[in-house]
Order: sequence, then C-alpha cells, then structure tokens
Amino acid sequence: MIEYLIKPGNLLKAGFSYLEASVTGKADLKGMPLSVSAELTNTCNLNCPQCFSGSGLMTRKRGFMDIELYKKVMKELIPYLYNANLYFQGEPMLHPLFFSFIGIPTTVHSVVSTNGHFLSEENSEKLVRSPLSRLIVSLDGIDQNTYSTYRINGNITDVTAGLKNLAIAKKRHKSSLKIEIQFLVNSINENQIEQVRQFAKSVNALLRLKSMQIINRAEIG
Repeated sequence: MIEYLIKPGNLLKAGFSYLEASVTGKADLKGMPLSVSAELTNTCNLNCPQCFSGSGLMTRKRGFMDIELYKKVMKELIPYLYNANLYFQGEPMLHPLFFSFIGIPTTVHSVVSTNGHFLSEENSEKLVRSPLSRLIVSLDGIDQNTYSTYRINGNITDVTAGLKNLAIAKKRHKSSLKIEIQFLVNSINENQIEQVRQFAKSVNALLRLKSMQIINRAEIG
C-alpha cells in the first residue's frame, strides 16, 4: 500500500517546492524528479541549421548512452517518475541498442522524438509492439524542397513512407502507441500547414505546430 503513495507524495513535495521558490525567489528543492530525459545519442544523420548536433555547434564529444547506466538510473527513479523522454540532441534511433532501451518494461509514460528516417516496416512493427507511449516524428513540409530547407540531407519520401508504415502496423496490432507529427513553423512552410494536417489525419497521427528555436542566427535568411 505504501508504494502507491510514493509517487503522489513526491508530486506534492515537488509542487510545494516550486510554489515556495516562486514566492520567495530562492531555490528550495524538495522531493525527487517527476520527469527525466535520457539522451541516447547526440549524433544525427541530418544537418538542421538550428540544432546543436546537426549544425556542428555542439562541442560535447559524440557518443552513445550506456544502457546499463540507463537501467540503473531508471531503477532508482521509477518509483517517483511520471514521464521519461528518451531523446535530446541527436537521432535516438541511431543508437545500436535503441530497441533494447524502449523495450525495457516500465510503468512510466515514455516518449521518443525522431526525424523519421528509420521507420521501416520492421522497425515500425517493433515500435508499435514496444512499451513506448508516444512517438514524435518531425515533418516540416509536404514537398522535398520545402522540407529540406530545414531538414538538410533529409528525404521526405522516407519520412512519409515511414509514417504510413507506422499507421499500418498500429492498426494491425491495435496498438495504443500515440503518433504525433511535429511541424516546426517558419516563413517557408507556413502555407503548408493545412496540407500537413490532412496528411496527419490520413496516417492517424496528431499534429503539433511548434515554433523554431534560434541558436544560429547566421543561418537565418
């Protein structure tokens, strides 16, 4: 019975800590994290100009997360966590053990964000049958010219075909995996929002419009 009170009790501690810090202006951390992000890798197959990894602005050493370290961290935090993001910089599906990471059983809501270039029929089957809760797929245009303006070296045909693979696999297995298309709005692609909205409906995916972070002003036209 006590273990069922740990998570809500920690939520109250963290919430009170936040409110107290907001009022006093002094950091006063209480409780354990409610959410965690694990960067499986900071390498990527694309060269997006406003991404630290893709633009080459990242100064950290490139590499892949040790799965044993991930297991250790999650074992310690799972009693307190509500959410786990398995991505940050880089393309998580490039990790050689990607499916081992998302295949670890957990009661925590887990999320992966991908540029969508590795959604083959086989990988889509594995994704929809995994414990993963939500998959975010970046799609910033509906034609190659518009899409590759930001997703440099990307292939929109691979991404749209991958999303169709996911839709088929999800329907076949009656999977509860939520598929979300993320559209970074800019002056070049804003006229394609409705087209992307219709495509999202055709593959049974949610559409989320997102503003673009600016880290490299030299690349702004």
